[in-house]
Amino acid sequence: MCATRWSCERLSSIFPGIGYLAMSTIAVIGTLDSKGKEHAFLKEAITRRGMNVLTVNLGTKGEPELPPDLDLGLRGRIPRERAIEEVIRKAKSELQALCLQGRIAGVISCGGGTGTYMATSVMRALPFGIPKVMVSTVASRDLSQTVSTSDITVIHSVADVAGINFITGTILEQAASAICAMAKVRWVERPSRGRVAVSNFGFTSLGAERIRGIMEERGFEVILFHTNGTGGRAMEEMARDGYFQGILDLALHELADEMMGGYCKGAGAQRLSLEGANSIPRVVVPGGLDCAVLEFHRDSIPQGYAQRKIYFYDFRSAIGLTPEESASLGEEVARRLNLFSGPVKVLVPEGGWSEADGPGRPLHDPEARKAFLVRLKEVLSGGIEVEEVPAHINDEKFAMRAVEVMEELLVRGRGRP
Repeated sequence: MCATRWSCERLSSIFPGIGYLAMSTIAVIGTLDSKGKEHAFLKEAITRRGMNVLTVNLGTKGEPELPPDLDLGLRGRIPRERAIEEVIRKAKSELQALCLQGRIAGVISCGGGTGTYMATSVMRALPFGIPKVMVSTVASRDLSQTVSTSDITVIHSVADVAGINFITGTILEQAASAICAMAKVRWVERPSRGRVAVSNFGFTSLGAERIRGIMEERGFEVILFHTNGTGGRAMEEMARDGYFQGILDLALHELADEMMGGYCKGAGAQRLSLEGANSIPRVVVPGGLDCAVLEFHRDSIPQGYAQRKIYFYDFRSAIGLTPEESASLGEEVARRLNLFSGPVKVLVPEGGWSEADGPGRPLHDPEARKAFLVRLKEVLSGGIEVEEVPAHINDEKFAMRAVEVMEELLVRGRGRP
């Protein structure tokens, strides 16, 4: 039964025999009251390529210029800011239902600031793997919150999305071609013992690659996530949604940058704490918790950091953490792990937590590491085990032990391979 019966019945009336046509249907969504001509151009370009089109109006200003198949717009009844949020809410519900029923194969839109905000808000609510294309006038701006962790493809319109001319016509034609091609692609996954996510940070890349190689040799599918402030959130969200059987959380660096306002901040609230993601087996490693990464050079050290241990990298530099800061991180990690319902184990590489940490390396600080571990163990509850491994995080020995522990947890947990 369709999640929203109205959507399925309405779509069936638009396209008789919808069961056959479903996966050749592209949803063209947007503010059809102000960008009707441009969305009509997309509709025609997609239809010309042999695909069906479902037009969805998100407008809040007036009557749609392009008569929509689904009119979700609100006009003149409530303040515009409230109307925008209500339309987004309705559109999320309707498009989610159509995706869940396999009724549409992709979503595309074009617009300015408001149109981009509305369309991408809807796109972010749709499942991973449903192609999503946004042609936007604001594509050259910071769209980190607009795209967030979703697989949205954003194309810069270059000129304003206002009429069809040699610039907008070229861009919209290319966008139509892109969504049609994307909708026809089907990834065929190879059989495996299970799908495991591995978090990674630049300073732990060698260790992550070693882990990936060992796990793939043992028949697992491994997906690496760059813990850059967005990658950690994406991993947690996909874990919550059931994409993985386990997580080998090699790099918790985002928590350090969250505390210090560093380059990879932005994932702190969700890391190790997203409900639903903490029920699957997880190996937790304090990778990258030896430092915070800030944007400064050797000749522009911020005031207050000159006396710290510093690892100069590129346009960024890593500062060592004090014992007090490390203890605070240990407490925070333990507090979050105490809420886990699935099998979890902490694995600590005694030889160093990043390429910058270890005997003779710029950020080596045994006192700070000890402060982290002491506080972690004090706060951990529920029998969560902490194992210290006599190896550096990037060593083959540590990679081998991390994989062994991951396999042990997978056997114990619901992610049994």
